[in-house]
Amino acid sequence: MGLPGLLVKFKLEVGLSDTELVDIAEASRTTSGADLMVANTLEGSAHSAFIGPLDGRYDRVPRRELADRLVLTVEHMHRARVQHE
Repeated sequence: MGLPGLLVKFKLEVGLSDTELVDIAEASRTTSGADLMVANTLEGSAHSAFIGPLDGRYDRVPRRELADRLVLTVEHMHRARVQHE
């Protein structure tokens, strides 16, 4: 059994397309064993980030909504994990 709680990983890249960013972020998340990834590019960091995987995909989230969305996602994942224990 792993550590209690959820591991959220953050990834900042430079000069990538959205597809490249999500592919690299998911590979990094999988390798590290993180439960959730927040990824963005330096060029786009003022505007949005991707959170995932959520139902097998990464969602683009506007910067102004990112903190709230991250908290809600972690709470949802935690509740789901506790219910399955």
